[in-house]
Amino acid sequence: MPRCTRRISYRAALLAAVGAVVAITAVAPTSRSDFLIEHIPTAALLSLLIYHARARPLSNLSYTLIFVMLMLHAVGAHYLYSQVPYQRWGRSLLGEAAGDWLATPRNHYDRFVHAAFGLLMVIPAAEVAGRFAGIRPGFWAAVFGIGGVSLCANAYEALEWLFTFTVSPEAAADYNGQQGDIYDASKDVALSLAGSLLPAIWVVATAWPSRARPAVAPADASPPRPV
Repeated sequence: MPRCTRRISYRAALLAAVGAVVAITAVAPTSRSDFLIEHIPTAALLSLLIYHARARPLSNLSYTLIFVMLMLHAVGAHYLYSQVPYQRWGRSLLGEAAGDWLATPRNHYDRFVHAAFGLLMVIPAAEVAGRFAGIRPGFWAAVFGIGGVSLCANAYEALEWLFTFTVSPEAAADYNGQQGDIYDASKDVALSLAGSLLPAIWVVATAWPSRARPAVAPADASPPRPV
């Protein structure tokens, strides 16, 4: 009998890995309700990526960056962003000195993930601009990437604010992760914007050689005719 030689694609492998991590982190989360709410955006994003995977796929680089972002988000959803024990992890992996250096009054995992969101999602957003709006790689794709990241960061903070009207103050505090900082939302958006600048430069820089290179006329493949 002929053996099946079809291999799983890289995109399918990443999708399976996301599903496995979400399933693992769903075991005994700090707050079951917060865990489910945090993964509503995850489900929406994955649905859009799967729907457009054939007609308008992104590059493997973009899928990898999205995967890393979802892994960071899965950790925050499991523990609550304000309670991720990175200080304990640092102490276990790097020793007491590292744990003491990471020991701050405020848990900064949410700030780290907001900066990572800008760093990781600009390139996928720039590719989306090309797939759906026909924007070529370069300056305007980078602008779209920064704008997309900023829009998503602000929308997420607005949804968090609206969520506070539907639950108890304690549940709202756990979900929002403000930790007593009244400027938490502004700082989160600013970090996302700051994180988006480096990949935006990369988007422009990698497109520059192809734009600067002069077009070469195709060579005539037909043999010369005798005079």
